[in-house]
Amino acid sequence: MSTPWKLTLSQKKRIKNLASAARPRPALQQLQARRVEKLEKSLKQAEAALQRMRALAYLDDLCQIHNRRAFNEELNKVTDLAWRYGHVASVVIFDVNRFKEVNDSYGHAIGDLALIAVAQAIRSSVRASDFSARIGGDEFAIILHHIDEADAQAKADEICSLIASTQIDTGAGIIGVTASAGLSRIRRAGADQAFAAADNAMLRQKRASRTIYCFS
Repeated sequence: MSTPWKLTLSQKKRIKNLASAARPRPALQQLQARRVEKLEKSLKQAEAALQRMRALAYLDDLCQIHNRRAFNEELNKVTDLAWRYGHVASVVIFDVNRFKEVNDSYGHAIGDLALIAVAQAIRSSVRASDFSARIGGDEFAIILHHIDEADAQAKADEICSLIASTQIDTGAGIIGVTASAGLSRIRRAGADQAFAAADNAMLRQKRASRTIYCFS
């Protein structure tokens, strides 16, 4: 009959020492916790910085609305929705009439104030679900979702009227600006075609009735 195997005293002591060494110590646990907390904080800060950089990449510095890059991406996305699911939307392009004459007569600082006023008029008139952007020097655009062509035209007219009612103090008097607008339904033809159609409509209106800035 074999004798049962037993640990020697020295073996038991060695195992006890190994177990004690493997057991996390309170001080070490606290150090590890602080390191993890610091790492998580750094990751959150990096993510926040990345989000700010992304936002700035799609923001117009002067007017504080979306820029041309953001507009192009949104138009492509909406056109894809129209193609896949029949999404109903319209794009409207606005161009400030004779803006160069404002700059030449009063300087770029007053011209900037005029652009900011136009941007504010546009932004205050669209819904949260819509999209507004400055797409060029004196050009702006909006994308209107879930709206028929008649209502989109009414919205464009409303914005043009609001732009015409703005007043800019030049220091030597008050001036106002007007804008021409062109509208196109976003259909399955593509983003470029929708933009070109709205741009051509805007140019036709500009040639037909262009109002110079006015004094008061």
